[in-house]
Amino acid sequence: MIKQTVEAISKLPDQKVQEISAFVDQLIQKFEDEEIKQYIIRNASQSEAFDFLSGEDDL
Repeated sequence: MIKQTVEAISKLPDQKVQEISAFVDQLIQKFEDEEIKQYIIRNASQSEAFDFLSGEDDL
């Protein structure tokens, strides 16, 4: 699939290739942002930093 995509892109004018490149950069950033978000959520849910609050009465 990657080979077919590269072959198709290579047939396009430079302007279109630049647009595709910018779009791919956006997709990569979105993917990385989601990975970071999931990492933070996973680690925060496993954190014991606020465990001391579970024994406190509500004010």
